[in-house]
Amino acid sequence: AKCRFAHTSNAVGSWLFLFGGNDGREFLNELNFLNLSTLEWMNVKVGGVPPSPRGHHTTVFCDSRLFVFGGSDEKTEFNDLFILELGVNAYLALQPARLS
Repeated sequence: AKCRFAHTSNAVGSWLFLFGGNDGREFLNELNFLNLSTLEWMNVKVGGVPPSPRGHHTTVFCDSRLFVFGGSDEKTEFNDLFILELGVNAYLALQPARLS
């Protein structure tokens, strides 16, 4: 995995999921897995439409899904929600509910 800041990481079982951030030159949208038993990084191919490159977002792991919400890329502040289904390694994009 590249060095970065403004990313998120979530530990689940023997895995650490690292998403997005900035490597000092550009914002990233890659997802890396760290096997906490072997300390080996994996760059996993993920299907679907991924979130655009971003930092300062939020990620939460629930059931077998990784939720990615919001963030920014210095030009845009995002109000979007992506769900990564880890069982099939595919993203699903959702629009957040609007407040009434």
